[in-house]
Amino acid sequence: GDIAAAAIALLSDLTDADEASAELNDLKSQLVMLLMHRGLVRVLLNALTGSLNESNSDDETAAVYNVLSIIENLVDLNPAELFGKKELGDKGEGGSKSLQEDGMAGDLMGIVEWLTARVARRRVKGVELDSNTQYASEILAVILQSSGSHVRKRFVTDLQGVDAALRSLAPYRSTPPATPEEAEFLENMFDVLCAVLMEDVAKTAFLENEGVELMVLFLKGRTVA
Repeated sequence: GDIAAAAIALLSDLTDADEASAELNDLKSQLVMLLMHRGLVRVLLNALTGSLNESNSDDETAAVYNVLSIIENLVDLNPAELFGKKELGDKGEGGSKSLQEDGMAGDLMGIVEWLTARVARRRVKGVELDSNTQYASEILAVILQSSGSHVRKRFVTDLQGVDAALRSLAPYRSTPPATPEEAEFLENMFDVLCAVLMEDVAKTAFLENEGVELMVLFLKGRTVA
């Protein structure tokens, strides 16, 4: 609702890093750490997966954008706390764990799952690219670049992330992006692939999902500058 959207907007402002003040950023980092220990990551996940509906109003669309902004701010201000010393989503003796287990680690993987599903919807060229999908592609790349191999591996194995990334790129294999927003989306999805391809499991998925063939088509079509 309106109150939730207003609270999310306030949190986005409060956690926005200030390039001009290291002292202020230290304070914001402490605030972020406190909020994360109080369940902020789960609140953000619940907002994305349930409480916010972009089809309801422009305010809720803006709220989703602000949630993504807060996630970016968490990575900027306190990545060690967000990603944790323990490997996120680590699979213990009990075998595979669901994406919603392991406290904050599971909540973060839930956010990665939402981001992956969001960018995967972007498969049909000609459909207008909305700002939240574009921003989701950026945040997904940031998380995969900043996290450890455990997150990247689960992105590949649990979420079929390499396939999702390749499918989102495929519409541009012979035709360049029509807008600056599409060009940024394309760049973000290449960043996603570059981030995960350092993992052997991602290399295998890339080959199995005909990633090499798609890259050749990109080069032939001169879509990639």
